[in-house]
Amino acid sequence: MALRLRRPLLRDHGVASQLLRLTIVGMVVAAEARRVGVLLDLGASLVVHFSYFTTQAAVLSGLVAIWMVAQPATHRPAWFDWLRGATTTWVLLAGVTYVTVLEPGSFLDPTEPFQSIVQHQLVPFVMVLDWALTPGRTSVRRRRSWTWLIYPAVYAVVALIVANQIGAWLYPFLNPVAADGWLGVAVQTTGVLGILMGLVVLVALLGPRGAGPARRVRLRDAGPAVPPEDQAAALGASPPAARREAAPVPR
Repeated sequence: MALRLRRPLLRDHGVASQLLRLTIVGMVVAAEARRVGVLLDLGASLVVHFSYFTTQAAVLSGLVAIWMVAQPATHRPAWFDWLRGATTTWVLLAGVTYVTVLEPGSFLDPTEPFQSIVQHQLVPFVMVLDWALTPGRTSVRRRRSWTWLIYPAVYAVVALIVANQIGAWLYPFLNPVAADGWLGVAVQTTGVLGILMGLVVLVALLGPRGAGPARRVRLRDAGPAVPPEDQAAALGASPPAARREAAPVPR
C-alpha cells in the first residue's frame, strides 16, 4: 500500500517547514559543537569522529536543511530531491542501526549522551517529517531510490579495508574479533543491509509528490490558453478593415 501523500501538508517555504529545517540545523550544530569541544579537551582525533557514518549523515542533514532554508524549490537543481531523500535514508539508517544492532534498547534512554540522542533519534525523526510533509521540485522515481544504497555500501567496504589495515574498527559488526569471525561480520553486515533496503522502500513511499514549481512558472509565463473555438470567434469578430488586410490580394 502506497503511503505517498496526494498533496503535501506543508508549503516548501512556509513557516512550519522552515521551522522544521532550522530545528535540524540547530540540533546538528549543537551536537557537533559539544562533541568536538569534548574531543579537543581530551586531545582526541577529529578525523576519527568525522569518519563515523553517523556523523557524516548528521552533518549532511544539516547542510541539506541549510540549503532548503536558503533557497525555495524553484531555485534548487533538479537532482536536489534525490539528495534530500538519500540523506533522509542515511541518517535514518544510522539511527535504526544504533538502537537495533549497536545499542539495543537505547531508544528514549535518558542516560544516553546528548550527541547520541540528537544524531540517532531527533535528527532522523525531523528529517523524515520534513521529507514526508513538504514538497520538493520533483518526485523521486522509485527505481532511482535504489541508488541510495551506493554510499552506505561503499562506506562499509572502505571502512572494512582501512580498519583491516590499521587495526582500528569504527563499528563492532565490521570487526571480526567482536563479531566472532568473518562469518559473523558477513551475517551482521547482511542484517544492516536488510535494514537499509527496508528504509529505502519506506522513504521512497513517504516522499510527497513534487510540487512542480518550474512547470507552473512556464504555464503562467505562457499566458492564458485560448481554446480553438474562442480563437475562431475572435477572428470572426475582428474589424472589417483588418479582415480585408488579411485577405489575399487577387492576381
